[in-house]
Amino acid sequence: MTPLLYHLGPFCARHSVLILVVWVVVALSVVILAGTVGQERNDDLKLRDTDSQAASDLLSDKFLDQANGSVPIALRAPEGAKLSDSKYKKSIQRATKAYTRAPCNVAGLSGIMWG
Repeated sequence: MTPLLYHLGPFCARHSVLILVVWVVVALSVVILAGTVGQERNDDLKLRDTDSQAASDLLSDKFLDQANGSVPIALRAPEGAKLSDSKYKKSIQRATKAYTRAPCNVAGLSGIMWG
């Protein structure tokens, strides 16, 4: 084994471009093969008996438009107050405006749902 490795090192050094091309071809072949032979991707994850699954089910049942692939933003007023109070209006508008300008492409921001 040692003589083989002893000759392999200088060969790789002399033919570095060829070795690099071979490694790139091998890497691309592995990626392509994994994409065609591997399992089909699925993002439909269900975690039974968890709080996050209960929240996802609640969204699906009550707020179908917001359920799949969206993240609702919840605001909560202090104890004894309501979000509809005039003193919270500017803060809520500022937050809404900030999310519409966010670089993460917040789409479909529909304002406030009073519940």
